[in-house]
Amino acid sequence: LGAPLRYSEAELATILDPRHFVDVRRTWGGPAPDETARAIQASEAALETDAAWLAAARERLVRADALRRKRSLML
Repeated sequence: LGAPLRYSEAELATILDPRHFVDVRRTWGGPAPDETARAIQASEAALETDAAWLAAARERLVRADALRRKRSLML
């Protein structure tokens, strides 16, 4: 760096603290608690959407199978 770094013991303790390391990583997908909470909420919303789609798709398949069975008896 060309110049000495001047940190107090307390500043060094904070900078090198693992909790501080996690807390300051607030980028998308980072480990900071607020980012992790956001990601969990987004994942839960996506899961609900997927579950609703799956339930609807299964219901359509059941109806299609019933219709297929009915039509095959007509032959």
